[in-house]
Amino acid sequence: MTFLLVAVPARAADERDTPPKTSIPQIARIGKVRIGYSSQEDLAKQWGEGKTLIGGHPNSGRVWRVKGTRWSLSTDGFDYSERGLIVDQLSFGEDPELHGDVPYARLSKRDFLWLGEISPGMTKDKVMQVLKRKSLPITPTKEGCKISAQGFLALTSINTPLRLWRATLLFANDSLSTLQIDASPDGKP
Repeated sequence: MTFLLVAVPARAADERDTPPKTSIPQIARIGKVRIGYSSQEDLAKQWGEGKTLIGGHPNSGRVWRVKGTRWSLSTDGFDYSERGLIVDQLSFGEDPELHGDVPYARLSKRDFLWLGEISPGMTKDKVMQVLKRKSLPITPTKEGCKISAQGFLALTSINTPLRLWRATLLFANDSLSTLQIDASPDGKP
């Protein structure tokens, strides 16, 4: 009987020391990757290398065009997980002035529909219908809206894990001009 009483507290202590499992929210998914989880290497495998930009770390930023559109995607990363440099920021929008030295992503424009339906240039009404249908928590802002979701990704470069994902939608002339997705530790922007 003594063995059982001793074993239970030891097991409970082990469970407290176990970090939560990786959990990436739906709003982080775009182009067959997950912002705040996928590494820079993952993006290169899915989208191609992209044009290197100065980012959070030297050469951590990348930019691509999407064939058949005026869309551009730019990403950045600052922290590392066991999988490598994590891409924790994405900006996606229309950019008719992209130069020819910016490569096209390998995926089709359909692969870059956020939540399977939303893309730059869509009307605000249509975007809001999709967000409401998907029951996402919408917070209005001056330029559009934000959606926040909790998740978890352990990092190796700092002790604080990623816990908060935000999608910021910006509208101009009643259409979606930019989608930004960010992942941050402990809910700080």
